[in-house]
Amino acid sequence: MKTYICKDWKFNPDNQEILYFNGTCHHLPNRYSLLLQVLMENGGNTVTYDCLLESVWGTKYRDNSTISSVVSDLRKLIGCGSSGERLIKTVSKRGYRFVGMVESMHN
Repeated sequence: MKTYICKDWKFNPDNQEILYFNGTCHHLPNRYSLLLQVLMENGGNTVTYDCLLESVWGTKYRDNSTISSVVSDLRKLIGCGSSGERLIKTVSKRGYRFVGMVESMHN
């Protein structure tokens, strides 16, 4: 089991949970958890729309707005923008990249 640790929270993909360091916990819907996991596993590298569609939705045949909607909700959950920080960066016409500092830990 792997856990990803950021500045204000940690993410456990197996439990699909974000545990904030203030003590609150948020259970993520499956596609949110998969999307966050794929982005974090690719640590700073751009993940293409096609790769996200395949990894998260199991298809290549969806509108890219489907991804942007989930990314928007996910950004709110992980605190993007609260301090001017953007942890998930949009790479125009290509995909997304997780740019926050991440430490991974095997449990």
